[in-house]
Amino acid sequence: MNNMYDEYGCCNSCGYSYCEVLNKCIRIWETECTSHRRLTKMADFTMEELMLFVIGVLGALGGFMVILQKSKCESICWGCCKRDVQAVIQEEKLQMTGHTGLTPKPIKKEDVKLELKEPEPEN
Repeated sequence: MNNMYDEYGCCNSCGYSYCEVLNKCIRIWETECTSHRRLTKMADFTMEELMLFVIGVLGALGGFMVILQKSKCESICWGCCKRDVQAVIQEEKLQMTGHTGLTPKPIKKEDVKLELKEPEPEN
């Protein structure tokens, strides 16, 4: 004997199958059997979902700012970062050797200007 209905009461020969998520018989080409909601408008979101989104965006921005600070960027535009290569090299040298390798410029006599003041007479 051929039974047209399954254990859930869905008519298989009619194209129905049981959807556990929706707890009903559906035709899969007519109704999607999923627990996910389709969010298309701002009103579809709950306040908790919006707060999670805002927190996620702020966290991503914070992470981006840390990366920019660590990468020694001297200027930023959309999609690019002009790196201060000398600062990166000096920091790596400092970490590896304990100094940057830079030596002070020698002082020339012409650069030194001494001003001698006469002592003021005491009254």
